[in-house]
Amino acid sequence: MAASVKRSVDGVNRITHTVVYMTPRKTKGLNSRTKWASDPMVPIAAENLRAAIELDGRRFAAIAREVTVVLAQQGRRFDENRQTLYALHRGGRRCRESRLRALAEVLGVPSAWLQGSAASLPLTGAFHAQRLCYTSPRVGLALWRLLHRCSGACARDLSRYAIETEEEDNGDLLRFEICNLLCWALAQLVSPVDRIRQFIKPTAVSQTPKERDEPLLALYPMPVNEEDCWLASIRLWESALEPWIANKQPLQYHALAVTASALYPIMRLQRPGSTPPRRIIDLENGNETLLTDPSAPFSLMPWSFANGE
Repeated sequence: MAASVKRSVDGVNRITHTVVYMTPRKTKGLNSRTKWASDPMVPIAAENLRAAIELDGRRFAAIAREVTVVLAQQGRRFDENRQTLYALHRGGRRCRESRLRALAEVLGVPSAWLQGSAASLPLTGAFHAQRLCYTSPRVGLALWRLLHRCSGACARDLSRYAIETEEEDNGDLLRFEICNLLCWALAQLVSPVDRIRQFIKPTAVSQTPKERDEPLLALYPMPVNEEDCWLASIRLWESALEPWIANKQPLQYHALAVTASALYPIMRLQRPGSTPPRRIIDLENGNETLLTDPSAPFSLMPWSFANGE
């Protein structure tokens, strides 16, 4: 409020009061910063997001709707839209952390992988396949999904048995080695590249390899024909193994071992750290299981070749 003196017509000075309203300070920017304080911007790798969306097969609008649902479950009130998703797909490099987590959940991929890290393949048996995440994100993700499903199915089969070993660890080391060897064998069998390159020589790549932020070496992108062959091979094996993965039919572990060792003899030379189990009991029927039972996971191990099979 401000006071002023005003002289009237009759010459008398009168004090009048004028009310002045101050414009409040704008706080929109401050509120915006507060709103997003717990949801910072994080990196996202457009090439990995593209791979996940392409393998998912749904349209941008359908994925955006699913992301909106997940965001609401996380307590976030903003809606995803297909334009934003398309922009990230084309070449986005940063997005909100909540959006990254929601995308990872909807697309069924690790959030770290969407940020450009290599997909963590099961165990160590498929360590050589890690490079696929860099030469072809689509192949790396497809193989990651297949081996994760197969290692889970193998662990399920092994849970059916009580194992007595010299290590007295309830067979934990043996279970690890069997799942590990299964991933190694499948990664070898799925790979079409070794056979293709025997009669189709890859052409020299002239472009400079794409630089990456990861500490791994920058690798050349996989040729399109090899990528297509990889994806076709992975789909074939996933379809063939689906009855076993879904626990509808048993896997003939020994037949898989024989096939893999015929193509890759090094499988016969594996030296497991565990000793052959003393006793294996099938918990479903109480009977003792032999190491050579062709449908039991134990027949995958090099011990099954002791008789020269």
